[in-house]
Amino acid sequence: MTMADALDAIVTQLRTAFGETPVEAFWRTEPPEAMTVYVTPRDESAERGRTIGNVWQQEYGIDVIVETPWDNTVSTGLAVLDAVETVKALVHGNRDIGGAEVARVGAIAYQFVGRGSQGRPTYSARIPLMFTWSHSE
Repeated sequence: MTMADALDAIVTQLRTAFGETPVEAFWRTEPPEAMTVYVTPRDESAERGRTIGNVWQQEYGIDVIVETPWDNTVSTGLAVLDAVETVKALVHGNRDIGGAEVARVGAIAYQFVGRGSQGRPTYSARIPLMFTWSHSE
């Protein structure tokens, strides 16, 4: 499995789960016009020995970012919370996404996002996903 494989697998499954809500690979520097889900690589761990022999384990970190224009309404905040639950349910129901041995959800961060002079703020949730997989070489 490569980082691109893991990224593609989660984008594909999230597009199915979210239906009409856009799901994009890689976060954008422009604020979204409507709620959008971004899937972006975060990090790759060092390899470590898994068992005696030539079996290695590695982890990929991918962030799923749910972002929506902020309009000062509770319903907008609740929509972000619902989207987070959709992502968590996908991972909890399919721990071997993209061929990983284990996929898990990390601590979720909620925040307002401003992009300099672009004016309106957005509200977002960053959902860190970790994918663990083994390989022999």
